Amino acid sequence: MKRLVVAVMAMTAVSLSAMSPAFAGGSWLEPIQADIRSGDVVTLVGFSGFGPREDPDVSPDDPFYAHVEVDESQRTGGYPNVHSGTLPLGRVVVTETGECCWQNYRLHITFRVPELPDGAYSVVVCNDPCTTNFGELIGGTLFIGNTPRVQDQKFRQAFLNDPLVAELVGEQTLALTGPTRVHLVWFGFGLFAAGLFMLRFSQRHVSP
Repeated sequence: MKRLVVAVMAMTAVSLSAMSPAFAGGSWLEPIQADIRSGDVVTLVGFSGFGPREDPDVSPDDPFYAHVEVDESQRTGGYPNVHSGTLPLGRVVVTETGECCWQNYRLHITFRVPELPDGAYSVVVCNDPCTTNFGELIGGTLFIGNTPRVQDQKFRQAFLNDPLVAELVGEQTLALTGPTRVHLVWFGFGLFAAGLFMLRFSQRHVSP
């Protein structure tokens, strides 16, 4: 009998570990970058097992946008809510992954953090006009500056090691360096080399 109880408990634990985050109240956007400051380029990533359901006229192919709430006193009504106290962050990229269950859809957005005081800010994801969130993705929290955050490091590592998240790390690296900035570096190097060549050429042909 004891063995049966232990076996049932073990199977229950495995089942719970494989459940969608919706069973724990929904899923959340998580940042790839750990230390976030105003002006940084960051990427937030989240997942949902299904598409929007609050509004039957909205499909997963419709555009969804992220907003950061800077003044919650302006909030009215229920969630999701976009109001005069929110700032737009941009359009969320929705990818149908082909994976099972809670990772059926991946949602991510890369943006430059607005100039805001250090603190924790709610991130809202919804369509336009805002009538529904995307499935079980509730939103997220943007921690800026020296803002205390309690986070399970094992969860953090598992999140970053997830292949659907890891492939976005390279995209953020590109966003941080910026193709334009890289091109300017090479352009400057080319100008320096050309100037050095012209200097040596003129020195060789200067009359004594």
